[in-house]
Amino acid sequence: MADSLTSFGGIIFGPNSQTTLLAFINASAAGSYGTVTEPSANPQKFPDPQNHFYQARGSSLAKCYYQSLYAPYEGLIVGEPLAAPFAQAASGGWIGVATNAVLSGTAQLGLAFSALDGNHPLQQIDLFVDGQYFQTLTNCAPSPGNLLTVALNGCPLTYTVPTNANLSDLQPRNHLYVTAGASQLALTFPLDTTKLADGFHDLAAMGYEGSDVRTQTRIILPIQIQNSPLSASLTLLDLPATAPVQETYHIQAAANTNSASAVSLFSNGGLLSTLANQSTATFTVNGSTLGVGLLPFYAQVQTTDGGQYKTQVQWVRLINPQ
Repeated sequence: MADSLTSFGGIIFGPNSQTTLLAFINASAAGSYGTVTEPSANPQKFPDPQNHFYQARGSSLAKCYYQSLYAPYEGLIVGEPLAAPFAQAASGGWIGVATNAVLSGTAQLGLAFSALDGNHPLQQIDLFVDGQYFQTLTNCAPSPGNLLTVALNGCPLTYTVPTNANLSDLQPRNHLYVTAGASQLALTFPLDTTKLADGFHDLAAMGYEGSDVRTQTRIILPIQIQNSPLSASLTLLDLPATAPVQETYHIQAAANTNSASAVSLFSNGGLLSTLANQSTATFTVNGSTLGVGLLPFYAQVQTTDGGQYKTQVQWVRLINPQ
């Protein structure tokens, strides 16, 4: 982060004789802040230098500014809000299940996380399926009745953790920080695969550091679910791995059944199109509508008896040759 005390650092459109925050962005700062009108001699309208302390603890750029700006209503923040170069991430892995394993019924899955050190314990693990929250697997909440004791300048202070407390209830004041959790979090949990569509999925376990920073550590496991004979494939008919964004392309999804009630095509932003009552569906995709970038494509088939199948994701990079 890089900031200045100029009066109009946040005015980035139109004439400005002062140094703007864009000068710091151009010099490779992750983010900067500037006021858009005369702030007068009020230091609360500028980031407190303590924001670098918050960043050193692992907080994201947005959170650093949130904690250090007391009067942000006349200012502008530009940069990458999730930048956290000093985040103290944990490590972890899946146990007893292989990548791309075929699962059915209720599958027993294992995973384990290890904190970086004793000052950054792990508090919670959540499970996400295909990027969406699925369930909380474990949560080491602050224990009711725990007695916290600290001496400040020789004066002892105590605090008893109440029932149903969380880290928000115990949020720090000034520079006294509280953590909750464990150095090692390992568990085995049942996954009812019948609640998910047959086909290909990504399981992501997210571990959260047990402090107000809440640094995240994610471990991903690609799997395939097969609880029925239903299957489907996705074919990029005229869309290569790298293609011009200005063109129009065709993508085909084919199911191994004549009872398909709907076939849907998905990419960035969600649903692109749905074709009804076709076991083999061909979609027309306008590249300029999707835009330049790396894009995932997959199809989902629904049958008249309620069956669902999700095809494997195929990635394409659309570019602007000009």
